[in-house]
Amino acid sequence: MSRDHEMRADFYILIARGTRAENILKTLDPQENIPANAMFLSLETSEKSFAATVVKEIDDLITEIVSDGQDPVITGIKVTGREEQGMSMEENLKKVEAPVRLNLNGTAVFRDDKLVGWLNDSETKGYNYATGRVKNTVGNIACPNHQGNMAIEVMRTDAKIKGKVKNGRPIVDIYIESEANIGEVECDIDLMNLSTFTKLKRMLNKQSKKQIDMAVEKAKEFRSDIFGFGNAIHRSDPKGWAQVKHHWSDLFPDTKVNVHVHTKLQRTGTITESFQKENVK
Repeated sequence: MSRDHEMRADFYILIARGTRAENILKTLDPQENIPANAMFLSLETSEKSFAATVVKEIDDLITEIVSDGQDPVITGIKVTGREEQGMSMEENLKKVEAPVRLNLNGTAVFRDDKLVGWLNDSETKGYNYATGRVKNTVGNIACPNHQGNMAIEVMRTDAKIKGKVKNGRPIVDIYIESEANIGEVECDIDLMNLSTFTKLKRMLNKQSKKQIDMAVEKAKEFRSDIFGFGNAIHRSDPKGWAQVKHHWSDLFPDTKVNVHVHTKLQRTGTITESFQKENVK
């Protein structure tokens, strides 16, 4: 397909999960006349506002497949409901709530050009944090006093991966810089207190590191270098990469990975205390 000189490369690749690709393309969407447009908009919106999907174009996919130091990942999509209903205008378009929908579901992991497993949403977030793909997302963390939750909006992430080979063993360091804002607060805490901010940043760093560690462990289980650790070693330590490149898939699961996360809390919003607390005063 990519040989055709007239082929456009600005389209996204998805993996049909649990069904055939033709059934995905036949599923009608209440908001879009053309199912492909519905999928395109869904994936584009999810990439901008939710960190659990991966946008992949054909050029990127080909580059990752042929690369010695990185394996590809592709977002999955599945049909929820009875497939035959989703193909019927009467059944799926003329009801207030469509009984059949297309949902982005998990991330397919490849080794070379073969599908070897799936990442769940949390693991996909870890992958996106480690590769600097998170543009904007909202997540919850427990309040420091464990009496509720807080919504945290991540506004930007920057990631760097450095690698080397020491005594025959590959070692990788992942450095994450992120900026976040505090959103909804369900507990009684003083957001003007410096120690509160320090605790929150530690908690955010810990949660992000946990998600990245989960994604790394799953990738090691699949023996698939989706993070591009091999490329990172090649850039930082060309001689070391020359020693390990020919049996990289065997060495990859034993790679020592150190994750360093630093989060900046930028804003607390226009309300620094709960209005309920202020009323009590």
